[in-house]
This record gives sequence, C-alpha cells and structure tokens, in this order.
Amino acid sequence: MSDQRTFTNEELTGYLDGEIPADLAERIRMAATQDTQLARRIDHLGLDTDQIKHAVDTLLDDAPALPEILSDRLSDQAPRPSVGATKAPIRNLIAASLIFLLLGGALGAHLSSNRAETWQDFAATYHALYVNSTLAHVNRTQSTEMAELQRVSDALGKQLNLNLVSDVDRLDYKRAQVLGFEGQPIVHLAFLSKIGAPVALCIKRVGHPSKSAVHTTEMRGMSAVTWSKGNYEFLLVGGRDAELLTKAATKFAERL
Repeated sequence: MSDQRTFTNEELTGYLDGEIPADLAERIRMAATQDTQLARRIDHLGLDTDQIKHAVDTLLDDAPALPEILSDRLSDQAPRPSVGATKAPIRNLIAASLIFLLLGGALGAHLSSNRAETWQDFAATYHALYVNSTLAHVNRTQSTEMAELQRVSDALGKQLNLNLVSDVDRLDYKRAQVLGFEGQPIVHLAFLSKIGAPVALCIKRVGHPSKSAVHTTEMRGMSAVTWSKGNYEFLLVGGRDAELLTKAATKFAERL
C-alpha cells in the first residue's frame, strides 16, 4: 500500500541529497514507485550535479584569488560530509562557491577603491570642472601676467615666466593660480587649446630629486601626461587629444 502522506519539498530535496533518515528515505522511494506525480516532483527538484560542478569550476577559474590567510580560514570552516554520506550536499557546494566568488570580488573592489589618491588625482578632479567659458573671457595685460607668474613662482620655489609658458604647440596661455595639497602648494597654469578645450599644467615641488619621462595616461575622463624632473612633478591634463598633450608635455619638459 502506498504512503498517503504529502512529502514537503524540504524532505524531497533532503532525500535527493542523502540528508534525511533512512526510514523516511525508504518511504519516499517506495511512494515514488507508485505515485507518478510524486516522481515528477522529485525529478523537477533534482539537479544535474555534473553540470553544476562544471559551471562552478568555470566561474572559479575567473575569480580573483583570495589571500592565503582568508582562504585557509574559510577552508577550516567549510562543512564536511557526515559519516556514511555518499556525496556532498549540492546546496553546500553552490553556497561555498558563491562565497568564494563574492569575497574575492569584494576584496578586489575594496583594494582598488582604497588606492591612495595622489596630488595628480586631485588636480585632475579640480580641472575637470573647467569648461571653455571658464577661460575664454580671460584677457590680461602682459604686466598683469608677469606679476601673476611671479607670485606663483614664489609659492612654488621655481621661476616661471611668459617665455616658458607661451608659444607651446596649439596652447594659448590664460592664467596662473596657486592650489594646495596636504599643505604643499600646487601651481595650476591654465591654457585653452586651439580647439577650445581647457588644459592645465600643474606643478608640485617634492622632497627628493627624480626624473621620469613623459607618460601618457587618462585621468577623470581626460587625456593626461605626467613626468618628473629635479625636485618637481608635473601633470598636463585636459581634453581628449592625447597627441596634442604629449607634444606639449615634451616641450614643457625641455623648458622647465
């Protein structure tokens, strides 16, 4: 005679995973042989373990590696199969795999987001607020420009003059100002390119002499070039014309 009891999904999945008492498992097995509807429920609840393992292994291949100490700790806490179990529970396999994937991704994002921002990052963020109309109206006399450059030269400890900042490839010099980062001055020289994009040459004094060639990159959605020379670090940033900035940076690197 068939078992007339209605089995819950939890009991049936426990039956599939080998996690229920033997007497209950036997009753489910016997009932399924006589009840086609119950047999279909069991089939629908069943999982293709080989397919799941393949999918999880593929995901784990692309997942970022966890630090050794964290990996060891998770391994120590991972559930172990009970004595006599013929296979590990499917849901434990999926859950453990997802934990590793999520932790690895979160750790990578955390490390990336916590990269220490440099003065160049802050200078580029400030310059990203510039638009053509910020500088298009600026029209100063030569004496005013010379006085302004002298003021920023005194703050920077490096002499700047109109000959150094003028006649640079397709850049029209507009003005100079002093910014600050962690108590140290940063000189911000503003230009308009011939296509109207605002460009800035930012200079900061550093403690130890160094020298690095011009390096083209991208910052805050703008083209940028960085280099260092003597006790100064330089950033040329603005617009999207990387070739223009690289040529201008090369000329500035020769002059300054």
